[in-house]
Amino acid sequence: MNKLLLLILIFSSVNIFAQQGINKTYSLKDCLDIATKKNFDVILGEAQTKVSVADITQAFGAYLPQIDFNMGYQRILNPEGQRSVNVGGVIIETPGTNPNSYFMNASAGISIFDGFSREANYSRAQSQLNSSQLNLDQTIQQVRFNVYLQYIDVIRNSQLVKIRRENYNQGKKELERIQAQYESGFIPINSVYSQEAELGNREVEIVEAENRLNISKSTLLSTMGLAPDNEVEFLESSLPNSLSVNEIESFKRRLGTMQSAVNSAIQNRSDYKSADAALEAAKSQVIMANAGYMPQLSANGGWRWNHFEFASFSEFGRAFAGINLAIPVFDNFRTNMQIQNAQLQVSQAELQKQRIELSIRQAVQNAVLNLESAEKQYEISGRALMAAEKNFEAVSERFRQGAATITDYTLANMQYITSQINRTTAIYSLLGAMREIEFATGNFK
Repeated sequence: MNKLLLLILIFSSVNIFAQQGINKTYSLKDCLDIATKKNFDVILGEAQTKVSVADITQAFGAYLPQIDFNMGYQRILNPEGQRSVNVGGVIIETPGTNPNSYFMNASAGISIFDGFSREANYSRAQSQLNSSQLNLDQTIQQVRFNVYLQYIDVIRNSQLVKIRRENYNQGKKELERIQAQYESGFIPINSVYSQEAELGNREVEIVEAENRLNISKSTLLSTMGLAPDNEVEFLESSLPNSLSVNEIESFKRRLGTMQSAVNSAIQNRSDYKSADAALEAAKSQVIMANAGYMPQLSANGGWRWNHFEFASFSEFGRAFAGINLAIPVFDNFRTNMQIQNAQLQVSQAELQKQRIELSIRQAVQNAVLNLESAEKQYEISGRALMAAEKNFEAVSERFRQGAATITDYTLANMQYITSQINRTTAIYSLLGAMREIEFATGNFK
C-alpha cells in the first residue's frame, strides 16, 4: 500500500513538472481577446461607464418624489423636575406627567418647476453616459491596435532570431571547412582567425536578437494584462509573411484619397464622437446654471404624530399638505459665477473637440505617409534580397574554389544577412502601416 501511494505521488509530481514545462501558444486573436478583457485601461473605462449609468439614474430620480420617514423615543431621566415650574419667581406645583414620549414623522415632497434644471441635468447625464461609452470604445480600439503592433514586433524579432541563428550555424560549418583547408595547407592561418572573429560577432548578434525578442514578449503580455514573466509562445502563422501587389493596391483603393480618409476618420472615430457628446453635456450645464435665476415651485405633504404613549395614532396624528414658491431676489452673485464656470466648460469642450479633430487629421496624414514609405521599402527590399542572395551564392562558390578571399566572402554574407533582415522588417512594417491607417480612420477591427 505504501509503495502504491509513493508511486502515485511520484507520478503526480512528474506530471505537474511536465505541465509546467509546456509553454502556452497564443494566436493574434487570442491576444486581442485577452487584452479586451484584462487590460487595465479597459477595466478602468468599464468602471467609469458604470458610474455614468448611476449618474443618469440619479438624474431621473429628480422627477420622482422624495419620501422620508423617521421615528424615535425619548425619556426624561429626572421626572421629579416636571412637578414644579418657575413662573415669575413663583414656584407652582404641577401634577407629574409620563416621562416617556414617542414621535413618528412621514413626509413627501416633489419639485414641480425648477427652471428646467431637471431636464438639463438629465440631458447632461445622457450625454455624459454616451461620452463615457464612446471613450471606452476608443480605449478598446487603442489597446487592440497596440496589441497588434506589439504582436508584429514579437513575430518580427522571432524571425530575426531565426535568421541570426541560421547565419551562426552556417558560419560554424564554414569555419570547419576553413580549418580543414588550413590544415591541408591550402589557405593561411589568418583566414581561420578571420572566420573565428566573424563567428563570435554572429553569436553576439544572436544574444542581442534574443534579448529584443524577450523584451517584446514581456511588453505584449503586460499590455494583455498578463504577467510579463509567463513562459509563452506566439503563433507566427497569425500574420502573413508576404503581401502581393494586388493586396496592396486593393487596400489603397479602399483607402481612397487623403480627404476621404480624413472624412472617414471624423465620421467613425469614437474619440471624436465622445468629444462631441462631452460638448453637449457642457452646454446642458449652462442651462442648469441659468436655472438659478428662475423661481422654484414644489409641493409637500406628510403626517406627524407625538404622544406620551405608543397609541392613539388617529387622535394625536396630524396630516398636512402645502405648496412652496421660492423666488430668487439676490444670491450674492453665486448664480452668475456658476454660469461663468459652465460657459468656461463649454469653451474647454469646444477646444478639446477641435484638438481631437486636429490630432485625427495628423494621425491620418502620418499613417498615409508611413504606408507610402513602407510600400517602397517592401518593393526595394525584395529586389535587394534577390540580388544579395545571388551574389552570396556566387562568392561562396568562388571562395570554395579559392578564387575569392575571406574578406569577399564575409562582405557578401553580411550583405545577404542585412538584406534578409531588411526584407523581414519591411514585411511587418507594411502590415503595421496598413493597420495604422485602419486605426487612424476608425476602421480597425
